[in-house]
Parts: sequence; structure tokens; C-alpha cells
Amino acid sequence: EALREELQQREAQEREVQREQDLTRKLLGRMAGTWSWREHEVRSREVLKAQQNHLEAAIQDKLQLQQTAESLRRQNTALVEGLRGAEAMAKAAEEDKRRAVEARGEVE
Repeated sequence: EALREELQQREAQEREVQREQDLTRKLLGRMAGTWSWREHEVRSREVLKAQQNHLEAAIQDKLQLQQTAESLRRQNTALVEGLRGAEAMAKAAEEDKRRAVEARGEVE
């Protein structure tokens, strides 16, 4: 009878230990899930931050390219105006030369 009681107590203790181990596994599983969720959240934030940094860099590059394009447009406009001025001066010089030749012809 005493052995039976001791056996039942040990079985009860083993069930209690087993129950505690099961609870511990469940808690660790949940914590591991929480840890992986937190790791996922941290990694997601890191990825989003990197994407934001790349986006900001791309925006800065775009602004710089727009400024460069505007500067080139201004330079191009100045060159075109200079070319038109040079063409007008060349045309005026040709006209002056033609008149001078005509005037010489009339003088002779």
C-alpha cells in the first residue's frame, strides 16, 4: 500500500513536471515567435529606412540634374543669341562690303 502511494505520488510529480515542461515549451515558442516578430519588425524598419535614404538620394540627384539642365538651357540660349548676333554682324559686314564695292564702281 505504501509503495502504491509512493508510486502514485511519483507519477503525479512526473505529470506535474511534464505539464511545467509543456508550459515552458509553449512560452518559449511564443517568445521565439515574439522575438522573430520583433526581429522582422526591426529588419522591416531597417529596409524602410534604407529605401527612404535611397529615395532621398534620388530626389537630391533629380534636383541636381534639373539645376544642371536649367544651367545648360541658359548657356544654350546665350550661345544661340551670340550666334544670331554674329550672323547678323556677318550679314551687315557683307552688306557693307557690297555697298562699298558698288560705291567704288560708281566712282570709277
